[in-house]
Amino acid sequence: MNLTEQLRKRYPAGVAYTVPEATQTLPEVLFATAARYPNRIALDFLGATMTYAQLARKVRQAARVFTRSGVRRNDRVGITLPNCPQHVIAVFGALTIGAIVVETNPLAPKAELSRQLRDAGCDVLVIWENSLKSIDIESGCSPPRIHRQPNQSTTFWAAHANQHADRRRQAQESANEC
Repeated sequence: MNLTEQLRKRYPAGVAYTVPEATQTLPEVLFATAARYPNRIALDFLGATMTYAQLARKVRQAARVFTRSGVRRNDRVGITLPNCPQHVIAVFGALTIGAIVVETNPLAPKAELSRQLRDAGCDVLVIWENSLKSIDIESGCSPPRIHRQPNQSTTFWAAHANQHADRRRQAQESANEC
């Protein structure tokens, strides 16, 4: 008897041994959830909340911004953002148009972040403004299209952080800016 068979003997009655493979994309799941539960909370960032309907609307806006900026299906979109609503919106916006999301750590040292971006072959980058200094432009590893619009929050931007603001106010602004 192999390990899988041994473990299955311990399953409670009624628990399936297999799970059907999902056929929907992550954006499709998000949009279906937004249609089914539009007023339920999708994101809670430091007390600032966003419903599924609000999130779906912002993801569609992000997808339009990516498309209008020339991002196409299978382009690699590097996302270098902290954990915040804009991060979620950027990921789902890129996935909605069929882009490939490349996640990177916004606090990574310059050499590590530059290497990751170079190795991934990112076509475009959505980056936290504080991480811009961590891109080694001279080595040619930065993406060819960097749209830097500090203090704006379309979803295709170098996200800004107001380090001197009250955290709750900043969270509310971040949720509202998307």
